[in-house]
Amino acid sequence: MSESSEVTIGFVPRDRFCIASRALEQLLEHTRTPYRLIIVDSDMPVIFRDQIESLVEGNGDTTILRTHCLMSSNGARNLVLQECRTDYVCLIENDVLVTEGWLDALIAACEEHPADVSAPLLLEPRGSADKVHFDDRLGRIKRQSETGKLEILPRETPLESDRGAARRETDFVEMHCILFSCDSLQRIRPFDEEQCGSRAEVDLSLALHAAGIRTVLEPSSRVTFLPPPPVHPEERAHYLRYWDIDGNAANHRTIESRWNLVECPSAMGFVAGRRRILDVADPDEQLLRFHEDIERQVRVAHELAEVVPETDLLILVDDGQWLAPDIAGPRPTLPFLEKDGQYWGSPSDDATAVAELERLRGLGARFLAVGWPAFWWLDHYQRFAEHLRDHYPCLLENERIVVFDLRD
Repeated sequence: MSESSEVTIGFVPRDRFCIASRALEQLLEHTRTPYRLIIVDSDMPVIFRDQIESLVEGNGDTTILRTHCLMSSNGARNLVLQECRTDYVCLIENDVLVTEGWLDALIAACEEHPADVSAPLLLEPRGSADKVHFDDRLGRIKRQSETGKLEILPRETPLESDRGAARRETDFVEMHCILFSCDSLQRIRPFDEEQCGSRAEVDLSLALHAAGIRTVLEPSSRVTFLPPPPVHPEERAHYLRYWDIDGNAANHRTIESRWNLVECPSAMGFVAGRRRILDVADPDEQLLRFHEDIERQVRVAHELAEVVPETDLLILVDDGQWLAPDIAGPRPTLPFLEKDGQYWGSPSDDATAVAELERLRGLGARFLAVGWPAFWWLDHYQRFAEHLRDHYPCLLENERIVVFDLRD
């Protein structure tokens, strides 16, 4: 970082508060670059507020902005920007753990590339290992010559290829942790405070693209996102607002209209999965079920091996929610919905689901497996479920998996 550069860190709420003290403690421990810290307290429950205040007590470079009502994450970001007077501002959510040198690397990426925005390599605990966290449907942005609409194309390389890779320009960033030059923020509109949890990263990425703002991924900067569970009773209202079904569906429609998109990749199955965590109220029980889910997926892997030959192409309907790796073993697989080999979200309606099924059969799919995270599909898409059961034998059905034979 040049001697004249200064940075503000905005520590903003995501969907809960219980991880915030752990995340803040790591930020204070591993950030060497001088910075001003702004913490947004969006009606934080007292038990978590006390933890935060004890960590920053006596720190003169810290400001806590407190609101007395629940605020969206984007509303919190806008509060930080109103207070920012530095060259750079890093917006980091309160469930992200940083590592040594994370901020130095992000600033160096902007100044050396050069770029206006930089993002770290984002990891997420998945089972027994950390995996790269990103939606691989978000690869690059293309304008269709025939319609003038913008189209989102999926990644062409595996997510794990970013680990240890060189710095590169990117069309898409995640919201969890991003460094902006203040000039870049002046060139895009304020963050949309009506947005709920999903697809805000698509909206921001399209805004950066429209403004011609150069954005880079800096893999040498590593941070880890800690997803729920647990969700404590004190933070339930905030969590439900973040993962509101109607609000998130409206996000998709707004983004498609605002940016003249062909289609916004759906995240509604992900939203439904996040809400399912609250089927159990006790945080310890939520964590127990989370680990049980991983064990259940290991059982599913064994069950698939018993009914699906290793060489046959398998459609996996999982809503993008599998936690265990290699659940299909050596079997070639297709996601559902599928676009260029990538998962493309839940169908818009029954007709789309049936058409997609038959299209994939035409590509050679011989079996279809519906995992329990997507069991709601069989209730919601009733004509699709009837089509499956009327036309194809059900080989296996239990509380974990339903498998259909598509060969005849």
